[in-house]
Amino acid sequence: MQHFTKYVILILSIASLSANHPAWAQSVDTYTSLATYNAALPATSIVSHLEDFSSVTTNTSASQTTGDNWDGFSVVAAGTSPYGSAGYCPSLDGSFFSTPTACMDYNAFAPNVPGLVGAFAEAISGGGELTFTPTGEAIAFAFDYVDWNDTDGSHLTERSAFRVFLSDGTSEDIDSPPLSPDAPIGFLGLILDDAAISSGVSITSIFWYGVTDELVGLFNIRTIDIVRMPVLNLAKTSAVWDPLSSGKLSLPQEEIYYTLTLENHGNGATDPSSLFILDDLPPDLEFWNGDIDAGGSETFPDIAPIGFQQLVGTGVSFDPATDLRYSSGPTSPTDFDDCTTIPLDGSFRSDIRYICIRPQGALTYGTSSPTIEFYFRARIR
Repeated sequence: MQHFTKYVILILSIASLSANHPAWAQSVDTYTSLATYNAALPATSIVSHLEDFSSVTTNTSASQTTGDNWDGFSVVAAGTSPYGSAGYCPSLDGSFFSTPTACMDYNAFAPNVPGLVGAFAEAISGGGELTFTPTGEAIAFAFDYVDWNDTDGSHLTERSAFRVFLSDGTSEDIDSPPLSPDAPIGFLGLILDDAAISSGVSITSIFWYGVTDELVGLFNIRTIDIVRMPVLNLAKTSAVWDPLSSGKLSLPQEEIYYTLTLENHGNGATDPSSLFILDDLPPDLEFWNGDIDAGGSETFPDIAPIGFQQLVGTGVSFDPATDLRYSSGPTSPTDFDDCTTIPLDGSFRSDIRYICIRPQGALTYGTSSPTIEFYFRARIR
């Protein structure tokens, strides 16, 4: 969960504060080795979970009602297969005839580790299913397995498969591993692509179901949760104020038109009403404390010294009557409450040293980089 943060943005002394489109077919990338899976994960803003089932000390059936909670996910079984019901084994190479669940000593590749045995049945039978539900905002899921898609007693066949459900309402079927007699240990990792992660998509559940009857050993289940944080970049640009296009230059007694552009390049939104933008005016400028549109075209609806637009995205508002203040003190304010209100007087003010801006709402996130801009005028002394 994101903690409430106040984002203080100082003009010309900017630091990035670190912490779209919906998923479509093939927004889930697959990996068959732990090394390539780890290399493909985001480098920052993630929390890793590993469930090795080390707390399993006896054969236990998996819940078929409320689910069992593990590190980073919960799992619920449904129905039974000819091998019995899904459950946990203290060692996957334990006796196949163990109760209440069957381990996998019939397969020479079964490891001596605790794990979950998925007992799958033909889909038409309505039983033998597993559903994994991440407990966080998961962007990746991975596991080791043994005996997935081997012989059914007479020929090689795909015996079980699974589907990944995403938070944008889509789902994707994941290719099963190559068919192999007495299938050996393998690895499968799933990671959402960058576009899906950036647009806020996550894995909501993974549904594993039978195609024919099969018993699969699962161990070392890994989930990766994203920690969504904003990354704010602020730029300040200027141009000579020349509404009549008369060829004015940047000379004393001429005006400069400033633009402050704030973008969120991160994977999370700012906290509501947490932005505080502070502009330190140099001593050779006099702030125009009148209507920003005076003498030019009517661009902004408010009669105020500061103009505002949300160029990309929605959710941010600015009312100069309540969200604009100033400071004439020798030191930089650290909070909007350190600044004071100065009535609009239609004059150039040499006493204003700092402009204090406190927009309302949250600057959202996404591949389009939500952007807001502020505008003001000042005269060269």
